[in-house]
Amino acid sequence: MELVCDVFLANSLQKEKGFSCRVLLLSLSFLSVVFIPFLNMAYAEDMTITTYYPSPNGTYDALSVKRLSVGDTNADGSINASDVSATSGYLLVSDKLGIGTATPNATLHIANGSWQAINLGGTVDPSTDQGIRGITWGYRSDGNPYYIIRTQYKNYGSYTYNRLQLNWHTGIEIGAHYQYGGTRFFDNSPGIGGTQIFSVGDGDSDIRAAYDLYVNTAANPLLFSSGWQNFPGGANNRAEISNDTGTYKTLMIIGNKSNDGSTRRVSVWDKLEVNGTAAVSNGLTIGTSSYGNDQGGNIELGNSYGSSTSPYMDFHYGVGSGQDYNVRLWNNGNGLLTLYGRGTVSGRLGTYNYSPDDVPSGWGGGLTTWDVCARASIRYTSSISGGGWDLAEEYESKDTTLKPGEIVSIDNKNDNFVVRTDKPADAAMLGVVSTRPSVLMGVEWDDPKYGNLPIAIIGRVPVRVMFIEGERIDRGEMFTSSFLPGYAMKVTGAGMVVGKTLQAVDSAFAVNAPVVKSLSSIKWPDDDGSNKAKPVFRVPVSSLAPAEKEALAFYYPGYKGKYIYAGKIMLFVGVYYFGPDAASLEKRIEALEKKLK
Repeated sequence: MELVCDVFLANSLQKEKGFSCRVLLLSLSFLSVVFIPFLNMAYAEDMTITTYYPSPNGTYDALSVKRLSVGDTNADGSINASDVSATSGYLLVSDKLGIGTATPNATLHIANGSWQAINLGGTVDPSTDQGIRGITWGYRSDGNPYYIIRTQYKNYGSYTYNRLQLNWHTGIEIGAHYQYGGTRFFDNSPGIGGTQIFSVGDGDSDIRAAYDLYVNTAANPLLFSSGWQNFPGGANNRAEISNDTGTYKTLMIIGNKSNDGSTRRVSVWDKLEVNGTAAVSNGLTIGTSSYGNDQGGNIELGNSYGSSTSPYMDFHYGVGSGQDYNVRLWNNGNGLLTLYGRGTVSGRLGTYNYSPDDVPSGWGGGLTTWDVCARASIRYTSSISGGGWDLAEEYESKDTTLKPGEIVSIDNKNDNFVVRTDKPADAAMLGVVSTRPSVLMGVEWDDPKYGNLPIAIIGRVPVRVMFIEGERIDRGEMFTSSFLPGYAMKVTGAGMVVGKTLQAVDSAFAVNAPVVKSLSSIKWPDDDGSNKAKPVFRVPVSSLAPAEKEALAFYYPGYKGKYIYAGKIMLFVGVYYFGPDAASLEKRIEALEKKLK
């Protein structure tokens, strides 16, 4: 019968040669326990140690040996001297060693009352070749392990992996993934339902946190949260990065306010790229952050200009502390963008939906737009080029039927007004209604009360003219106002001249002109001011008013034709007086030119 007892030997058992000792506890009698040691040496020798209980000489309190083995430590099937270590100081046990327990369940089982202190080894499921190895540091009385560290190996398909667990309330696993390793952190033991709260390299190279993450909480704390926590609060040194899906529904980055104690700041040191829309609900400063808003090096975006909430953009460069900006763009809230300061465009500029490259061939271009309005003077160093043909001045007229190409005279009933001329060689003749002026002067900024007219005073202008059958119009001939209202005719004597012809009209061409019922029935073709069509119409003499017929007979005595011609030809307009002295001067000039040739 095996007994559990305390063995205390007062004598020291020593052999100069190594020995092995197997102790068998047998019940010999009520008072005795016999230890039978088998001593296997190079020579056959048995040693029997008999102790008595109670000891006749007191308590044996020490057993001293150089080396000791228990069981078949080298697993060769027998217990002999080869089971003993050759080095002094070794204790070898072939199976399990129990301290504080008579039923060890691990290689080293140290027990302390109802709590197991250390469990080396663990359990293995032979059917799955899975289990726990290493250290189990205590079991609770309810059977749950209270281990601090353990290693576990597990089959996962074709993989067998080991992991180190620091469990119970610590909840840490190392080598958690079967393929890639990694580290997991739990809020409790993973063996009893702990939740994974943080992982590093668990199957990949990522770091994952299941809950909010606080960084450097002792000094300048930063919170990574899954919802806005208002962690910065009123502190100057706190910041938060929040993936908020509740109140604000955005990724929030809230900086600290250690700069001035009142304004939280977030800075991007090198480069910020936004592949989409950047929305700023308050002010934005871009540039040298060490300068204030009133110093150089910053671009300031804001949404509160003065007492309004309209947005603005300030450019601060080289300005002093008493100067807020040197260039400002301000949107007044009504779609009007205002530039304060000075601006330069190094390339071309297009407005009113015009391309900046929509310029004529050979032109450098600068500004391409529709209308240009100037409240004051325009000064230039080169020239003004335009598509028009004449210099015109704007006049008012109460006659709203006046059309381009008609000759006008001064209205003797209304100051600064004009009327359609109706007298031959009218002394009050002023100019011609322009078709496409290049420069128009006298334009009022506000809407006119009457229909204002561009009156060409000099330059090329398509002019309505009249002539008779067989009459040829050559280039350079002088024309004046005629008896037909608004029309010009050849100069027949001294008087006012409206201009000289720049185009010629052959009578043979006029013969084939279309016939109209009257002057008022003529439909003049569209004209861009160049008079490319040179329209000519035949007008029946019978359609003229009686006074117009009398004037025709006066200026063209003996004319028997059925038609007169009405057309448009290009004149160089410039009203001046032509008289006998002028004609004599022209003849003397012509004679001088012939002599010089």
